[in-house]
Amino acid sequence: MKQVAFVKATYKTPGGAEKYSVRLIHAFLEAGCSVNLLTLPGQKWPDDWPDHNRDRLAITPLGHQNLGRAGRLIAFQTAVSRHVRLHSYDVVFGIDYTDGQTHMRAGGGTHRSFLEYRDETRSIPARILRSASMFHRLKLTYEKKAIESPRLQRLYCNSEMVKQEIAARYRISPQKIKVVHNGVEWKSFEYLFHHKDEIKGELLARHQLPAGSRFLLFTGTGFERKGLEYAIEGMQHLPPDFHLLIVGKGETGPYRKMAGRLFISERIHFLGPQEEASRYLALADGFILPTRYDPFSNASLEALAAGVPVLTTDRNGCAEVIQPGNTGVILSFPVRSDQLRKSVEDFTQVMQRAANPLYRKQIRDSVQYLDFAENLRSIVSDVLKSDLPKPKISEREPDRNDNEDAGKMKDKDNGRSYC
Repeated sequence: MKQVAFVKATYKTPGGAEKYSVRLIHAFLEAGCSVNLLTLPGQKWPDDWPDHNRDRLAITPLGHQNLGRAGRLIAFQTAVSRHVRLHSYDVVFGIDYTDGQTHMRAGGGTHRSFLEYRDETRSIPARILRSASMFHRLKLTYEKKAIESPRLQRLYCNSEMVKQEIAARYRISPQKIKVVHNGVEWKSFEYLFHHKDEIKGELLARHQLPAGSRFLLFTGTGFERKGLEYAIEGMQHLPPDFHLLIVGKGETGPYRKMAGRLFISERIHFLGPQEEASRYLALADGFILPTRYDPFSNASLEALAAGVPVLTTDRNGCAEVIQPGNTGVILSFPVRSDQLRKSVEDFTQVMQRAANPLYRKQIRDSVQYLDFAENLRSIVSDVLKSDLPKPKISEREPDRNDNEDAGKMKDKDNGRSYC
């Protein structure tokens, strides 16, 4: 039996990295491995693991939770490094950049890239303040140490974009890097796809949105990084019956003012954070995410799985699975006004074709190969150096709530061992 240490410091519901971690732990357990989850104390990891796997799963709290960002980071890194040295594991798999790992998944790209792209729109004083931050300097130090570690055997990137960033910024053999695009619960979006009109009616009534209108959907927290200003600017180039729906958490004031200056305030709707964000794809004629940086946007992939075309930038790793002109439009960054206008006009043509249910099905089918089960099998098989049986994508019937999160777990505190 392979002994696997799985490193993930935090569990913040409903984060994408946390959901992926739970699924990947499940996959290692189903492959017959014993897994020890190394995490900070007090994290609310799920406790509804299948009974036949519980005796092979342990959760080991390491480090200290209440030391501030920098202190917490140092304590966890130090504790994990010591733990790995004192125990014999066949595999040390990390979602976080931590010393001593044999395998890592760079699902969030790199902190270095994130800071560089964020600084593009920040003032000089803000950049200087960031460069002096102990937390950010520590993150960059641990990231470099983990990626360039001689113990590292494989680094999984969720896009070619991230692979190129890492290869350019760090000393790592290209043979160690493997690209495995994000997965999607493809089967779970079948209900939403076939009941689009029913769900749309419910949401129109809930938010008192204008019936008979067409909608672009923008979702995400962190409006600046996600490029909301470009989505609003692009609304000028759409027919007046198009409205922009914004789902997510962020400061709305600057964007409301921008919409006012463009005289399109009545077509911009801030719906706030929504627990079932993917259900809003039932409203969408198109999904727009003109992001400044996204290693691989899950929201964009979910839109495709729901049969909704996507307009995004070439700084979104998900652009690599979009068929330009067919399933979406890719906008080059940095965004220029004339280029944005042309991209929105092209996207309008794609959305018109997507009004046909058969065309929407082609969009949905274009990402069937990214079904989550196959995604996990690819990584676990590579880690264990063995062929695992290929999953059947259509092995169960979709449930009404599946389009949200097939892996949704109960939110109970544990921080204890199941062994």
